Amino acid sequence: MQLLDFQTRWKDLMLDHPDALKTPDTDFAELFVKNRIAIPERLAVYRNNIVGSLTDVMVASHPILEALVGKEFLEYMGRSFVLEHPPATGSLSEYGPGFDAYIRAFEPAQGFPYLGDVAQMEILMNLAYYAKDEDYFTREDLAAIAPEELGEQNFTLADHVRFMRSAYPVDAIRDFALSDQSGDAPDMEAGGVILMVFRKNLDSAIVTIDESFYAAFEALRAGHTLETALEAGFATNPDFPVQDFLHFSLEHETFLRHATK
Repeated sequence: MQLLDFQTRWKDLMLDHPDALKTPDTDFAELFVKNRIAIPERLAVYRNNIVGSLTDVMVASHPILEALVGKEFLEYMGRSFVLEHPPATGSLSEYGPGFDAYIRAFEPAQGFPYLGDVAQMEILMNLAYYAKDEDYFTREDLAAIAPEELGEQNFTLADHVRFMRSAYPVDAIRDFALSDQSGDAPDMEAGGVILMVFRKNLDSAIVTIDESFYAAFEALRAGHTLETALEAGFATNPDFPVQDFLHFSLEHETFLRHATK
């Protein structure tokens, strides 16, 4: 049996229903040296270690969820997710996308409809934290561009910058969850937010933005020029603050160096 075939069958068996360990395929079972401990029992030990380790990754990646629902319930959700959505790559830092959608459909979590959005925020924060280091556009770069040419530039968003829209005040939920929770709980009827998730000072962070900033950033992400992006901002807000938008973008290292026509 080739190594790749063995690895694939091993992964599938480890994340299959526990009953599958009782009767592994004969040709697969014959690969293991027999001793006093039955093969199904030995496989069960490996399975528990693998599933347990992946569940620990999910718990460690979602401290806000843990603060909201408790470690036991988060482990329950995480373990269920692991069994249905095993890692697709060997990098555990990239594991977790899709957990938000899974929670939204997870029957025991239906009484807490905001949990999926909280998970999405934590996933984006994790991705921002592990995003590759890049060369960011600076104020000096901006000053080097002639004013009449600025609108023709295409600005590429940095890999650490992500956006999300939520119908819930997930920023307030985050602050409450990570506090001593002695104050009033967030008002879930207060309305939603748009967040920019990014990396700042070697840690992930969030900041709320309005519709006009979001429209401008989305236009840039789609490959449009700065002029078109600003027009998208003005379409949402006739008083769109261009200078504030540029200052915000530079402060949070949102663009890559260099802007290109």
